[in-house]
Amino acid sequence: MSKTFKLLIMIIGCLLLGSLVILYIFNWPDRAYQIWFLCFSIYIPFYVFYAEKKGLILGNLQYINLNKNPTSFRFHQVLYMISSMTIFAIVVKQLYQG
Repeated sequence: MSKTFKLLIMIIGCLLLGSLVILYIFNWPDRAYQIWFLCFSIYIPFYVFYAEKKGLILGNLQYINLNKNPTSFRFHQVLYMISSMTIFAIVVKQLYQG
């Protein structure tokens, strides 16, 4: 994995976190939060891909190593993907309903 990809994932993650703080501070409308969660649900699969290449994924407040505990690593990858798809489906449904 290239350093550019690592840097891009880190920058996007920081921007998502920073935008959530800004949304909270300025009390923006619900539509802005829905768009934020939509972007977050799209970001999660990229984090899972990054974790696959790096061999570490965040789970239970600690990093899980792919080589030491592959079952737990794969389980957390599946949880991340399921939560990403669920968030995406809920937000798209809410945006579609208006």
